[in-house]
Amino acid sequence: MAPSPPDDAARLKHALDRALQEPLSVADRKQAIDFLRTEMPAFEVSGRTTYLVLGSYRDGFERNLRVVQSELNKRTDTFAAVVGDLRDPDFDGRSAFAIKLHLTATYADWVVGVYEKESGGESPELGVIYSLYFKKTHVLPRDYAWMTDDKVNSPDEVRRAALQIFFNDGLDDEEKASELEGLYRLVKDHDIDITREEIEETIRQREQADETPASYSWVHHSFFRDFERTDRCHPWFTDGELRDQANSIPGPRPPQWEADWEPDDVL
Repeated sequence: MAPSPPDDAARLKHALDRALQEPLSVADRKQAIDFLRTEMPAFEVSGRTTYLVLGSYRDGFERNLRVVQSELNKRTDTFAAVVGDLRDPDFDGRSAFAIKLHLTATYADWVVGVYEKESGGESPELGVIYSLYFKKTHVLPRDYAWMTDDKVNSPDEVRRAALQIFFNDGLDDEEKASELEGLYRLVKDHDIDITREEIEETIRQREQADETPASYSWVHHSFFRDFERTDRCHPWFTDGELRDQANSIPGPRPPQWEADWEPDDVL
């Protein structure tokens, strides 16, 4: 017996229309309804704030998806799911991922994108959520700072410039040191709110991890800038900042005991 349409069939149809260029077959409609019934209940619990977390699963980047998911799930009455953890619908000749993405993005209260590079599946995902889910999306791009005419005016712009200098293979050690000294003078002359020690610590952490600065295309920068204008772009440079920025995304706050507790209190 074919499954009956879900109660919010109109919402389901709207999500599928976004994902598809032509109607589903009867068999694929059954699969869509089955996916909805098995995966979506977690997104529909009354009083729960839900998040769909997007980003890269390759080359160690998945770790930071899990950091964001964990921080969001620490809150009271929340559910954060990484899209890759949800099963793919069993469609015949269709893009299961596209349908899964649109269904989950439609039902989630918030979409959260974690970005560290310009290549990979995250790029087309970013275009999709920018175009269709802009108002419910927050992005967390690593090493991002909007820079106009190569001017450096903010602490994030300073740190990004410092990383670009340090990891520039076209400069020898003496040239890097000279460029960084020039950056330190610029910070002092323009009274930018960042210390030399903070800049050096950013470089030190990245050098120890052997992680070069994230790079993005102009398309990425354009999208990030639009999210930035609406206070939904949260740049980060370190693991600690990623956790802090995850906690700036709307929703319930972490329990007070968790916010106040420090490991040293019991040692």
